[in-house]
Order: sequence, then C-alpha cells, then structure tokens
Amino acid sequence: MNIRSAFSLAAIAILSCSQKKNGYEIDCNFEKKQAQNQFNYKNYTWTIFSGSGHDYLGEEEFKKLLKQNNINTRELLTSCLILPNDQYQNCGEIEMNRLITKIWKRLYRFPPVYSQTGFCENTS
Repeated sequence: MNIRSAFSLAAIAILSCSQKKNGYEIDCNFEKKQAQNQFNYKNYTWTIFSGSGHDYLGEEEFKKLLKQNNINTRELLTSCLILPNDQYQNCGEIEMNRLITKIWKRLYRFPPVYSQTGFCENTS
C-alpha cells in the first residue's frame, strides 16, 4: 500500500468516526425511507396517535373521509411521558402523516384535523 492510499483510508476512517449515529437514529431514518417508499407506491396509511383516555371528536367521520380518498388508518397508542429517545419513536408513521398532509392540503386546501401527537397538547 502506498502513502496516498494509506492517507485516503485514514481520512475516510476519521470522517466516518465523526459522523456517529446512535441505533435509534439509524432505525428512524430507515423507517422514514420505508414510509417514503410506501407513499411513492400510493400505499397510504394515516396513523391516529391516541392514548391516555383522550378521544377525538369526529374521529369516525375523519376515518370515513380518509377511506374515501383510499387512505388506510391505524391507531397507535402513545403516552404523554417524554423519554430520552422519544424523538426517534414512530418515525415512519410521523413521516407518512407528514407526506399525506402535503397532498391533503393540495386537494382540500386545509390540513387534516389530527396532529401527530395532538392529544398531549391539551392535557393539564
């Protein structure tokens, strides 16, 4: 191995070490890419984040409207407790909701009624 290739190898090793990601972040990025892929193939699923005894008014009507637009729904129970790695939780579901919101705004000129974790915003 000559000096040039050894220097290149060392530079790559240094750069890769400085860009460390934890396992949660890697999984989150993978889930986002999966959601984008599903979205591109028009496999839409809106996730309704719920839990802690909170219900949304008009949830059944919202589900019917989504179904009319060929958007599946699923419910995901969550907690309002914040844990250290929560920013990496449900990345795929949040990304899919974000992508659906973009097309929804173009179609209806208003965002969907439900936020990603809106039920936690109104707790006292």
